Amino acid sequence: MQPQPLTVLPYYLFLRFLAVAYAYSAIVYYGNLLGFGEIPWSEMPQIVQINDIGYALLDTLAAVGLWRKQTWGIALFLLIALSQLVLYLGFPQDFIFSDERQQTVRNFINFHKISLSLFLALFALKKWGRNSAPIHKEKSRKT
Repeated sequence: MQPQPLTVLPYYLFLRFLAVAYAYSAIVYYGNLLGFGEIPWSEMPQIVQINDIGYALLDTLAAVGLWRKQTWGIALFLLIALSQLVLYLGFPQDFIFSDERQQTVRNFINFHKISLSLFLALFALKKWGRNSAPIHKEKSRKT
């Protein structure tokens, strides 16, 4: 097994950070489902109820996959981040029904913009580090 270049460490630490963030997000979604949100879940618009169920499950799976540094976890992170940006930027009227909810949606948007940017930067750094790492080949001796 080859030692990993130093450029890989920030990438893997960021995946762990994302795993914790998505686990927290899943807990919040499950809390909404159990009625711990700002309004009872049964009174929320149907699109928000569907959103809560879907992202509770997806965030849970993404947290596990990201923690384990699995490709499917990274794919789920990208799917969740991009789909929530589309939903919240494209259809804000369906998800904003109070001042508190407006701030929550704004926080999601900012989190996803920053996390996607950092992910892309660290992924590129990781790839660059692997490609520029010196390759040590043993010279074969001719006898």
